[in-house]
Amino acid sequence: MLLVSDPLGETLNRTVYNLSRLIRGQNLSSLEDLESAAKALLWRQITRPGPPKYSQGLGEICETIQRQTARFSHMIEDQTLLMDLGETAEQILLADPPLGKTLLESCQEVGADKAVVLAANRPAAQDLRTWLEPLGITVLTRSEWARLRDPFEVTYVIGPPKFFGPSLVTAPVTNELSYILPSWFRDRSIPLSSISDYSEGKIEVRQRLFTVNSGLEVAAKSVENTAEETPELESYLPQAVWPSFSDSTKEPTEDEARARKIYLSGDYSIWLDDGDRIRTVDVGNPPGERVSYSSVKSVKCGTVLLLRQGVSEYGALYDASKRALGKRATEIALTQSSWKQILKKRLNEYSRIYVTNQLKRAGVSTPNRALAWTEENLICPQKKNDFLSLLRWLGIPEEPTFSNAMALRLQTYRTRNTVLKDLEDSVSKANMSLLEKNGFIQIEYTTEGFRGILATRVLAISPKYEIVPKSSLRVPAIDRSAKWLE
Repeated sequence: MLLVSDPLGETLNRTVYNLSRLIRGQNLSSLEDLESAAKALLWRQITRPGPPKYSQGLGEICETIQRQTARFSHMIEDQTLLMDLGETAEQILLADPPLGKTLLESCQEVGADKAVVLAANRPAAQDLRTWLEPLGITVLTRSEWARLRDPFEVTYVIGPPKFFGPSLVTAPVTNELSYILPSWFRDRSIPLSSISDYSEGKIEVRQRLFTVNSGLEVAAKSVENTAEETPELESYLPQAVWPSFSDSTKEPTEDEARARKIYLSGDYSIWLDDGDRIRTVDVGNPPGERVSYSSVKSVKCGTVLLLRQGVSEYGALYDASKRALGKRATEIALTQSSWKQILKKRLNEYSRIYVTNQLKRAGVSTPNRALAWTEENLICPQKKNDFLSLLRWLGIPEEPTFSNAMALRLQTYRTRNTVLKDLEDSVSKANMSLLEKNGFIQIEYTTEGFRGILATRVLAISPKYEIVPKSSLRVPAIDRSAKWLE
């Protein structure tokens, strides 16, 4: 590990730490945007050590910090805290990070063709490539590094081990591994596999520490770091700022649903409900195998969603299926509307608990889904016996309602498969390198009802649910609230 003295970074680290404590301690939510920008700057100081001109968006972050520190300078008693933060941001914008100098000298010492630089994430890799690739130095992300066939002699990892998974040391694709990190970052522990303690003949990983520029003096700032404990990893990650949430005890109406807000690359966001599946893209798969339906529960930061702009996926698929049914679509629409309206009426007349209990007695295995079945785009209960039991409880003859619903379901499956194939063809032709670089791309797709397809990466997922109109679910909207997360 190369521990590089970084006075500006150390001052910023102390200031951000104390700012976060102040915000939590005094519930100063109005300063959360400033905190988010400051953490983004701190994260860049650790993971993007190139000269400022190669750090995309650095100027905007520093200018935002300076503007907001001036704006809120009289809101808190310790005005020097915000003053120091603004001054530090100004200096960072003008100075080359010491970590960058150490990195460049290290790569040149072993030979540019023998060294590879491992970036903490995709945006960091993009900035580092702009700086280092003209000098003949290779920069990779973790996934690219893991797929290396011919290992480099030395891998320089930008950031502390805590920012990277255990596979870097337990399954290395390099002869030598060196972490370059600021000396003020205290947690230098090496993450190991959770099963390493139980495995026979496990490898003991030892670390060698080398201090660089230890003679530099830390800038004399009057920022008191009253706590000596090591902050958690989240203290260094740029944080999403979420809007205030509505009353969590309120029950959604039939036109509403509980959903979590998700920030996406490209200045987008969506409201994601707890539905069964959502379309995703796996950039690492070969053409023809990139598009799939994934469980909503599996969506996490880094997942690439495939969304239709302007309307939800459910609505587009339902409309396309009805068009494919031709003349029979009218009759099916009538029977579908009829049983759904009767179920809505029962739910309005009685409590949801009463209806749930009655459906359970009638033999329906998932009675708590009654409200969801009233939605136009949800065809009917998943199990046929549940649907038949529901129809009997509603007093509706089995035919033609049951056969019509089954016909619509079958056509929906066929339409979904056709759309999936066409989408796969379109995604195969799309420039995946642009998706890797920018985090999102527009897919050229001309099938009727499915134009405006967007592939975009998940940046943050709200920890809480909001009640939103169903018409807003899964529809991407312009939202610049997550501008510091990339």
